[in-house]
Amino acid sequence: MKHRQIIGQITGRSLTKSFILAIALLSIEKTSALGFTDTSRHWNAQCINQLAEKKLVSGYPDRTFRPDATVTRAEFAVLMLNAFPDAKIQRPSLSFRDIPNSYWASNAIQLAVQKAFFVGYPDRTFRPNQAITRTQAILVVANALATESVTNPETILPKYFDDAAAIPNYAKGAIAAAAKEALVVNYPQLRQLRPNQNSTRGEVAALLCRALNFSSVSLDYVAGNYDFVNPGGVRFVEDLAVKYGDRGYGYIDRTGKFVIPPQYTLANNFSEGLAAVAIAGPGYPLWGYINRKGEWIIQPVLELGKPFSEGLAPIFKDGKSGFINQTGAIAIQPKFDGVDNFSEGLAAVQVGGKYGYIDRQGNWVIEPQDYSEVLGFSEGFARIGIINEIGLVQYGFIDRTGKIVVEPQFIAAESFKEGLAAVQFYGDDYLWGYVNQQGKLAIPHQFQTAQSFSEGLAGVQIDYRWGYIDPQGKLVIQANFYPAQHYTKDGIAGQPSWGPAVKPFSNGLAAVRVGDNMGFIDSTGQFIIPPIFTEVDSFTDGLAVVRVGGEWSVRIENPYPDLGPPSGYYTELNGGELRSIKLR
Repeated sequence: MKHRQIIGQITGRSLTKSFILAIALLSIEKTSALGFTDTSRHWNAQCINQLAEKKLVSGYPDRTFRPDATVTRAEFAVLMLNAFPDAKIQRPSLSFRDIPNSYWASNAIQLAVQKAFFVGYPDRTFRPNQAITRTQAILVVANALATESVTNPETILPKYFDDAAAIPNYAKGAIAAAAKEALVVNYPQLRQLRPNQNSTRGEVAALLCRALNFSSVSLDYVAGNYDFVNPGGVRFVEDLAVKYGDRGYGYIDRTGKFVIPPQYTLANNFSEGLAAVAIAGPGYPLWGYINRKGEWIIQPVLELGKPFSEGLAPIFKDGKSGFINQTGAIAIQPKFDGVDNFSEGLAAVQVGGKYGYIDRQGNWVIEPQDYSEVLGFSEGFARIGIINEIGLVQYGFIDRTGKIVVEPQFIAAESFKEGLAAVQFYGDDYLWGYVNQQGKLAIPHQFQTAQSFSEGLAGVQIDYRWGYIDPQGKLVIQANFYPAQHYTKDGIAGQPSWGPAVKPFSNGLAAVRVGDNMGFIDSTGQFIIPPIFTEVDSFTDGLAVVRVGGEWSVRIENPYPDLGPPSGYYTELNGGELRSIKLR
């Protein structure tokens, strides 16, 4: 339900220039965003400037904005009508004992009430000259956005605010909903809502920027059930993260302290207690392996630095590939043309133009076959590709004996996860479905794209939008997610260049995209972190790397006439800041 307590909703651009200028909140005339003399050092300067550029706020005749001045309820009604011009009238007008027809904002207040932004007080007063509190301002904006009130605010609010107990009872559900939608801006202390303090012009501007989905408010001040953590923008694996320092790459702990000094030309994440790192060599890097203390366990004399898997790591020597153990001793002689990491006790290897699988002693378990490509084993099965009679690759699956259990027949296929494998069928639409481990069709081919199952759900694309299905094929999280799309100055749409609009579930959450922004949902489809970041990585070990800010544009491939017509237009993201977050 909508939040209709003491205050209400928004809309209508029927106000005259005279009283807009009179209250110095809005301007029909163009206002210079850089013309305010008192906002350059204000914490919300960028948002104020953006609102001014869009002619939603203006300053005073002396070129000040006065960001720390308060806003009255009448002024806020006028501001909201201009900020949300499309809200519909929902109720009859009401008469208030303290607003005569001659009052300068009488018409604006009546319209704001009809649009369900305000309802006044029980004594039939509106109190137009009373400063609007932070709670009231948030309720008005929540009404404008038709934000659904939550039923368990006492559980939610303490996650966001240390002063949650001070929130009036009538407002708790709405404030909790607004916080979940990332509407609430707190400065200077993120966890202090100060619900009963009067709103300043700068605070009202910040609230409007969030409501209008402007990206100009620093996320450092937007209340959320997550914390930015230091160090930011790095992915931790086995509690250490690779970070570039003044002399190369090193490793930091979760406090940001270098526990292994930055000194390597290249460095990979830790795997099974060891990390592959490289130093400068005679024309090419030389790889070795260090432990968590930074001690050399395997000296830097190798041409390859792949992660360890099941106690073995690939090496490359004299044009051939083999494996070493964690002491650096050769476990399987380099005699193959190519090798993959071990998975479920077997490793795919290439000999000539054929592929087979060996065990940890280097013995053949599946002799080399005429496969065009292979993947590692997952849940006892491996995907293989075979070129058919007309030269197309068809994919199927083999078991650990090499027996084909799912005939090669698909255009594309993913590995088995949680008992099912996503496969793409031939046909007019080339749709995706899922097969089970007996090779039977478990979920009919009906999706434009399909991902592997993870934590009981799989992302699928339906009518160019993404949602999630359960193992029975039921759409349990609606297809409400979609990638950003931007256009060239000639109106040509750029195609997304990063792939799906959803990622697999991890740590109970899934990263999803809604246009320009990404957030995280739980297994019910509810946003745990709303889409406020331009890009995110999945949660791992309780942390997620996110990108804050950045500019979207359309990249044109082959933009020069002498190279021929453009071969493609792709939406891409440039800039922004990588940071790390954790849930509270």
